[in-house]
Amino acid sequence: MNKQIQHILLQLPDAKMKLALAIRETILAHNTSMEELIKYGRITFTYQNKDLAFLCIKSTHAHIELGFFDGVFLQNTNNLLKGSAKTIRRMEVHEMNEEVMHQINNYLNQLIEK
Repeated sequence: MNKQIQHILLQLPDAKMKLALAIRETILAHNTSMEELIKYGRITFTYQNKDLAFLCIKSTHAHIELGFFDGVFLQNTNNLLKGSAKTIRRMEVHEMNEEVMHQINNYLNQLIEK
C-alpha cells in the first residue's frame, strides 16, 4: 500500500477504515494484476491500465460508495448500482459480507471481460 493511500485510510474513523480495508482487500484479491493508486483524488483500482473502480468516502455518510467507471454496462438486476452520470455507477457498501463480496467480484468479472 502506498503512503498516500495509507494516509487516506488512517484518517478515517475505525469502522469506516475497516470497511474500506475490507473492500480494498476484496478488489485486490480478485486478480493479481489489479493495482491501486490515487487518481481523480480517490483510491482507484485498475486492471491492465484500465480504470475499473474507485472508493468514494464521504464524511457525511456512514457507508462507503464503490464506484465503477463503466458501471452503466454492468448487469444490475438487483438494483444495487445507482447514479445518473454518463457511465459511472455506484454501489453503497454498509458492511462487508459474503453477498457483498460476491457482488463486487461479479461486477469486476464483467468489467474485466468487457
